Parts: sequence; C-alpha cells; structure tokens
Amino acid sequence: MRILHVLSQTQPTGAETYALALAERQLSAGHQVWVVSDKLHFPTKAAYVPLAVHNRRYLQRLRNIKSLRALIQREAIDLVHAHSRAASWVSYYSTLGLPTAYLSTVHGRQHLHASVRFHDIYGDRVIAICENLRTHLAEEVAMDPSKIRMIPNGVDFAEIDAIRKSVPPPAGDRFNMAIAGRTTGPKGERAGEILERVIPRVLEKFPQVEFEIFGGEVSHLPAEAQKKLAELQAKYPRRVKTRGFLSGREFYEALARQNLVFGSGRVAMYSARLGATVVSVGESDAPGLLRASNLSQSWCSNFGDIDGDGLLDIYLGTGEPSLASLVPNRMFRNLGGGRFADVSSATRTGHLQKGHGVSFGDWDRDGDQDILVELGGSVPGDRYHTVLFQNPGNPGAAHAWITLKLVGVRTNRAAIGARIKVVTEGDPPLAIHRHVSTGSSFGANPLEQTIGLGRARRIALLEIRWPTSGTTQVFRDVPVGGMIEVTESRDSWRSVATSRIELPR
Repeated sequence: MRILHVLSQTQPTGAETYALALAERQLSAGHQVWVVSDKLHFPTKAAYVPLAVHNRRYLQRLRNIKSLRALIQREAIDLVHAHSRAASWVSYYSTLGLPTAYLSTVHGRQHLHASVRFHDIYGDRVIAICENLRTHLAEEVAMDPSKIRMIPNGVDFAEIDAIRKSVPPPAGDRFNMAIAGRTTGPKGERAGEILERVIPRVLEKFPQVEFEIFGGEVSHLPAEAQKKLAELQAKYPRRVKTRGFLSGREFYEALARQNLVFGSGRVAMYSARLGATVVSVGESDAPGLLRASNLSQSWCSNFGDIDGDGLLDIYLGTGEPSLASLVPNRMFRNLGGGRFADVSSATRTGHLQKGHGVSFGDWDRDGDQDILVELGGSVPGDRYHTVLFQNPGNPGAAHAWITLKLVGVRTNRAAIGARIKVVTEGDPPLAIHRHVSTGSSFGANPLEQTIGLGRARRIALLEIRWPTSGTTQVFRDVPVGGMIEVTESRDSWRSVATSRIELPR
C-alpha cells in the first residue's frame, strides 16, 4: 500500500511522534510511505515532503491543496492519513473526487466554532487516541459516533528502560521538578498556569527544589507566563532553567533526571516509566497525581506473575460508577521486560463485570499465582459476586518457584517494607526484585511472596534487606519448589510444609 501522512508541525508534539512511529512500522511491513509537514523534528525513513500546512491563510491553503493533490496523483497514493485540524482541512479538499481513502487521527481537543460542527473534514474514519477525545468528538463536535474509533497511543519502552539504567538519580537532597512537553495551544496554557500559580510557591518554600521547563520553546507560552518565568530566573538564577526543544534521547534523559514531572499523554507515560512522580495536566482536565485509580479510567490494578518467568504482569479492573459502563477487565502479560501483550481472551480473565479490587496470590499452594477480583458496581442493580481465576499452570514450561515468608523482629512482624533480591543459577542468571507490601490500592496481595524463577534449578543468592534494622541477610544455594521462612537477623532459614488445596466442587 502507498500511504501518505499529513501533519502541520511547527514544533515537536505527540502527533509527530505517533505519525512517524506508525510510518516506521508501515515501512517495516513493506508499505511505501510519504510524510508531508511544515517541519519534522525527528528522523524518519519515509519520504519527506515539506509543505506549509500550518499556514491557514486562504491563498496558502489553496497552494497546499494543489500541491498535495498533485503528490497524491503522481505517487498513486492509496491512503491519506491526517494528524491535525489543519492537515485534515487540506487533506479533505485534496482527496475530493479521487479514489484515495482518507482518515484522520485526532490528537487533541478541537476548537469549537461553526465550521467544525457543520463541516466535517475528517474523513470516513476518525481515530481518537483516548476516551476523552472520543467523547469530545461525539458530544461537542457533534461527529457521527459510528465513524470514531478509540485507539490509544502505542509506546515502546525498550529505549526508555535503557535510559533509566544509564542516567544517575539526583544527587544528595536535591529535588528536580519540570514542566515537560509542548508549549503551544491548550497544553501551553496549562503550563503557563502552573508557572504562575504553583512554581513560585514551591521554590519559595522548598530551597532544595530545582525547576526547569523543556520540550517546547518558552516564546510560545502565554505572555503572563513568560513574564513570571523571567522573574523566577532573576530571583533564582541557579534553580530555574529553560532548555527549549529537546529531541529524542536528549528529551528522555532530561525526564529521567526528574523527581516530579508536570505533563500529559506520552510525557506522563514516559515519566512514570522512568520512575518520576507525575502530575497529569491535560488540555481539558487535570487528573492530578498519577495513580492507578486515574490511569486509563481504571479503578484498580495490580501486579503479579501469571506465567512464573519472574517478570510482573498486570491485571486492570475497569470498574467505574456509571451503571451503563461495560468495559472488560484486562490482563497484560510482560514480554521480556520490554512491552506487554493483552492476553485477556487467551487467559479468559476479560470479565465484563466491573472490577473493583485485584489480588494476586498462590491460593491453592501449587506454586503459581491465582487472581482474586472483587466485581460489581456501586448500585444494587449492578452487584456481582467475587471471582477467583485459578491459574492452571503451564506443564510444558515447567517454571520453578519459591514462596518466602518473612518474619520481622526489629522490623514490623509482617516485614512490610522489606526488599528481596533473588539471583538464580544458570547462564545467564535471572535477577528478581520484590518489595513486601500489600500490593496495589483497592486490592491487596498476600504478604508471603510467591516468586516465579523461570527454568532455574536452584537459587544462587537470596538477599533480604530489612527497613528498620538496616541489616541485610544473604543466603546461598537455596532450593526451589517450596516455602521457606526467613526471620530477621537469624543465620538460617527454615522450610515450611504446605499441601495443595483443591478447588471446591
């Protein structure tokens, strides 16, 4: 297929990242791809054609339509994919009367005026990158809901994880805080409000805080925000910095140095993955501190290892108060630590009832983790019983396991806060880290830690760090396939006999 992406980039945004990532994937699948835009801020293997799409003057728009239509006909384009309101406007008129398919992806809220509501220039199909935008298009823009598809941004965390390992955390008691991302449009307005109302008070009250803004040019911020930023730079010359546009790895490394980030969309996802606290501030709303409870409108989530490979998988409960809401709960399997795959259907865990509490634990004492989910809505007509998903295991994989029961002495008896490190025998060895806690909010895991060990035959190293005493216990050559009890400060562990529990019939 011959595909043309149309953008109106004057500075880097998530739309460009999205479009170029999609273009690279299409190229790798054997398609031919072109990209038209005012500018591109990231490299691409697609054929790039510069065009002043962002310029909305009528004469320039006519030139854009003529140039784009000529390109479509000359290159026999099969599909035009627009990524902004300006790009959609030009693409709509460029494809009139041609057999070329045309669709748009909407990356942000649309300005609400008569031409938007009464003149649909977005194509036969429209992709909204989040549920808020789908609602906005259907209810505020008055777009036909049947033509809208919600497809969330895809994110590849491989590069992000490598950067997290290579960038050192802030030194000493310094606390780094940043506003990251674009500075134009509604997001720029939100950034300006934070600059005017929040940052001055934080800098005054907390002398260890250092603040910077990057990802977009400061000159694009509202005038009052620019004025306030200049005042802060004059008052705190060593603590307030601006870095403007940063590309690719440089941007990710800047995020990795932050303790707290104000951002949304991809910035929020990347920052959370890099270990920063995230305050989510979007175009139309501000969910605030990013938690599981406001991530993708999920009410509950939890982590566990369903396949015994030592990597934590995720179960999302998608409950919300509305009686009309009907969204399957989701199970995501960790694929090698780089990405997740939706295995809800394959594991038969995609229950339609509203999920309000998720727990992972080895209920039947067979060495793999089962899932207990509290289901049902908040009103009497929406009630449902709690469900236990019993893990059948995978005999072909024959993954090893161990269950650890920790007993604190100086630390609390439940050992909450203790940190566990397991290193298996083998080439290469598998290093696994766990933190004793009750798990996620709105759900709780057992304090006993059932840990999948892949195909390991023995544990080369077991290390326990106790939070109150500050001591570390180290045990070597530990057998697998059972439960052991470790008591704080004792020189040895002891085996705990368990028997398998059969499912009630």
